Amino acid sequence: MLCRIIDFIFESSYFVFSGQIFLQIEGSAMGNPASPTLANIVMNYLISKCVKKLSFVIPVLKLYVDDTFIAVPNDKIDEFLETFNAFHPRIQFTLEKEVDNSIAFLDVQLIRKNDGTILTNWHTKATASNRVLNYFSHHPQIHKNNTIKNLCFRCYSLSSREFWPVNELKIKNILRKNNYPRKLINKIMHSYKHKFVETTRINTERREKDGIIYYKFPYIEGLSEKVGNLIKNQASNIKLAFYPLTKLENIYTKLKDSVPKLMTSNLVYQIPCKDCNLSYVGMTKQYLKNRIRQHKYDCQGKNIDKNEKTALAVHHFQENHNLDFDEVKILDKECNYHKRCISEMIHISIHDTMNIRTDTQKLSIIYNNLLREIK
Repeated sequence: MLCRIIDFIFESSYFVFSGQIFLQIEGSAMGNPASPTLANIVMNYLISKCVKKLSFVIPVLKLYVDDTFIAVPNDKIDEFLETFNAFHPRIQFTLEKEVDNSIAFLDVQLIRKNDGTILTNWHTKATASNRVLNYFSHHPQIHKNNTIKNLCFRCYSLSSREFWPVNELKIKNILRKNNYPRKLINKIMHSYKHKFVETTRINTERREKDGIIYYKFPYIEGLSEKVGNLIKNQASNIKLAFYPLTKLENIYTKLKDSVPKLMTSNLVYQIPCKDCNLSYVGMTKQYLKNRIRQHKYDCQGKNIDKNEKTALAVHHFQENHNLDFDEVKILDKECNYHKRCISEMIHISIHDTMNIRTDTQKLSIIYNNLLREIK
């Protein structure tokens, strides 16, 4: 069964480019949730087979997806590379040798001393821009504090103690370039270092996270903090995880082809009337084109005596008005059914619609004042 699932994943990697549908013929698609897992399976299998064919023993081997750190004798490097590249013609490896007893692996610089011990140091590429969350950005203060703590984690957890002073200076330079106040930097760095020295990071995280339940909540400066404090006072084991409403995908040009409007699903839509200023608001899980087809069918004369008609069909027959299906508008996209119901009721309330009163009966009265202001 597992092999059939994997075959299905590889045979179903379709993508759209310039309005045409293509099938990926090699490998698993980038961005596919199954791709990292499949890569790990392949790499572990490959290594287990290739290592047995070598004429020497590998004392150290660390693997992270396709990045591998291996200790190999100098005179066996060619044998090692030939063995691994012979496994499959489409899986080819390149290697990087240590320079001056040092080599980078992911975010760590490994330094081999003469006595055989290995030191570690926090590594960043020479091309790194050193841009982090800017202090003046529209994010909650806890995000900015955690940016400092994340850099501290790299400094103290990835580095041997003798590299701490130079990495602390590195952190301060990065943060100052991103407009962090010097006083805040020193305060958080001092606190983090003291906690790191006194207790292990794992135990600290366990104590902080034990029994805590997190909920996503949009960040609006001045409002979200107050909501968070209200919840904290009522339930100490509940915390809000804030997220910004403005994302990079809203700013930069989208490289992927957009889905045609009529091929969109899980949405709230609006259809205007050609003969009056009313419109119909509905929701659907299926493709919008299929839902419109159903509406057009409901408006055919043979369905005039149908008992259960939508408000759209009732308006069409009672007022003898025609709906402008070509001008359908998508009001919201929401995969969750209950959230989509709420969105539909809200849009019915704030627009001049032909929907019946029962369409909004389940909308809580706590929205009334807000909806009145919007309308």
